[in-house]
Amino acid sequence: MKPDIIRKRWESRKTEYYNSSIFSQCKLEVIDPFAYNINATYKNLDPTRNCDRNYKPSTIIKDNDLYVGKSWKSKIAYCHVRKEEHAPPKPPNFQPDVHIILLDSVSSTLARRALPKTLKYIEEEMGGVMMHHWNRVADNSQLNGFAFTYGKRITDIYRGFAGAENLRAEWCFDEYCKNFLDNKTVIFKEYELAGYKTMHITEKEDIYTYPDCLGFEQRHTTHDYRPMDNLLKREPFLRGTLIQKCVEDWQMLLNQHANFAKAYKGTPKFGLTWVTNLVHESANFLWHADTFMQKYFRSNSKHFDNSFLFFMGDHGARIGPTVDTEMGSREINNPMLMLIVPKFLRNNRQATNYTNFDFVPVLNPNPNNGTSLLRPMGPFKDRNHEAMGRLAVRSINDLLAAEKLLDLCAEVVFEKMDSVYSYDPENGTHLYEVRFYTTPNHGLFRAKMAGLISSPETLKIWGPPIRVNKYGATSQCIVDSKPDFRPYCYCKNQ
Repeated sequence: MKPDIIRKRWESRKTEYYNSSIFSQCKLEVIDPFAYNINATYKNLDPTRNCDRNYKPSTIIKDNDLYVGKSWKSKIAYCHVRKEEHAPPKPPNFQPDVHIILLDSVSSTLARRALPKTLKYIEEEMGGVMMHHWNRVADNSQLNGFAFTYGKRITDIYRGFAGAENLRAEWCFDEYCKNFLDNKTVIFKEYELAGYKTMHITEKEDIYTYPDCLGFEQRHTTHDYRPMDNLLKREPFLRGTLIQKCVEDWQMLLNQHANFAKAYKGTPKFGLTWVTNLVHESANFLWHADTFMQKYFRSNSKHFDNSFLFFMGDHGARIGPTVDTEMGSREINNPMLMLIVPKFLRNNRQATNYTNFDFVPVLNPNPNNGTSLLRPMGPFKDRNHEAMGRLAVRSINDLLAAEKLLDLCAEVVFEKMDSVYSYDPENGTHLYEVRFYTTPNHGLFRAKMAGLISSPETLKIWGPPIRVNKYGATSQCIVDSKPDFRPYCYCKNQ
């Protein structure tokens, strides 16, 4: 499908909703995914471009039988069989399966640009509905993941710039990171108590153990991906071989989820597959996945017929070529969410409405926060614009001082402004988003402010600045003690 055809398709669906006053209105429109010259950042990245397309799997497991290819006559193999530890309670009546396939760092508009064949199939053949105005809760995967698997805030939410009350974190760092999570009610356990088999798989550190958190002491789901993940980490040769044979780790995850969907006939299932590596480093890796994903949903659609299926992201791209664009500043707040309900509900309007508004909040989303349109302020020669950047830098140093980190971390110094945007109408909101560079941590940050640019003394920053670019290993000195502050820290001992 050509980009201009896709553009017309989505433009024809454009809708807007308005209320009367500035702060009570929420202007929501289905944005053209190709707006703001976003195509200029496009580059089709495919790690399997030169792989061996003739490769055939050496072994296949089907109906509990292992089939070995003819060319493999004498090989050593390992097989792990785990005994069923306990019989789950029998679920009352019919209970649909629940499947969540989450693509890290994929926004709604990115999905519409890069996965046109997949989304078209889900929408037309599986009755999927795109929830265009889904909003992230906070900056990164861990913060958003705890929100929808525990229903808890593990970070402060700053809403003062819109006249709303700020929300304090419900769990502190020690509570969710330095203590095991087994005695807290995670969504997987709730479903197990209802008689479900559960699965949680990812090809990277999960949100409960990143960066060096304890996570769970005991297995928190019926199935996980740890044995395979550990094998891939121990055997770099195996990882390289997989790519040479056109097999990517995210494909293995999706295939494992399909196996789970087919298993346990008569027993309901709840599964979460969190695909991290596909898009995390660049949005441009998503294009090459479209054909595979379309075939994946086509071949497995019947196994999702009696399921609630959430095909979603956790936030938009935080690194890569799109971040510094106007579209990128919108996308980061608007993760993808496509909802497919069980087949028997798809033609039942009343039941479908109930599902959209009643079932989805069980996963603790936050779809009600719209975002105003931002207008660029132009060249940044004005000293008052620079004052905004210096105010934001001062707030970063105040954070480091409050956490007693200035002995380990260098003081952050303002370097230059990148951009200033105003929320329209400027004379009615006096709200701004600023982007600025800092040293010595080579940081690019953005921050929200309120006040009069003409009177810098009236400016007030709302919430801590958010880092836009990578910080890599520059903050390793606090990775164990204060990992939440790594975006701001540049270790002195480098």
